[in-house]
Amino acid sequence: MEGQERFEQERIVDFLERIAAVNPVTPAGGSAVALCGALAASLGQFVARVSQRREKDEKAKERFQWLADRLNALKLRCLDLMDEDAAAYEGLMRAMRLPKASPEETSARERALAAAALVAMEPPQELARHGLEILRLALELAETGHHAARPDGQAAAEMARACLRGAVRLASAGLPDIRDPSVADRIRVFVQGLETEGELLWKGSGP
Repeated sequence: MEGQERFEQERIVDFLERIAAVNPVTPAGGSAVALCGALAASLGQFVARVSQRREKDEKAKERFQWLADRLNALKLRCLDLMDEDAAAYEGLMRAMRLPKASPEETSARERALAAAALVAMEPPQELARHGLEILRLALELAETGHHAARPDGQAAAEMARACLRGAVRLASAGLPDIRDPSVADRIRVFVQGLETEGELLWKGSGP
């Protein structure tokens, strides 16, 4: 990814075509999930800004401003993760293509694969964490935001939930590549805990 145009700088239609393409294999699921999180955060920002503009209570205005600022930070981080996930997966693919014609090469390849697998697990774990936070903030805005923008807050929450759940699925799919069972178990517990918390939030937001 170094020296290349960032995904966020592409036209939306071009990025979608790159996801749909078979070759190269990136961007794929992780970048799409990261974009979903960025969209959720952006829509939440919109709700926060509209609500702040129409709010008369100063304390509530401050809260909406904080929500807008925090969602902006989450949006920017998700945009970064679009590229970081692709770069991490490309690193894993490079490790898989290493030669294994001799015991020495096989050993070096195994070490490279183990290291690359750990790196590839970092973006989906972080995306799951951010998806949960965006979900929490979007649900707050869907409840407390200006009435005209509350449906947008609900839509933001739907996308944040998709980001969370998608990231958990990607992280779970990468667990067999983790050589250390204790590390794999720790990651599994971490992402499953995030998903469980998200589902509790989601169910608690219903009528």
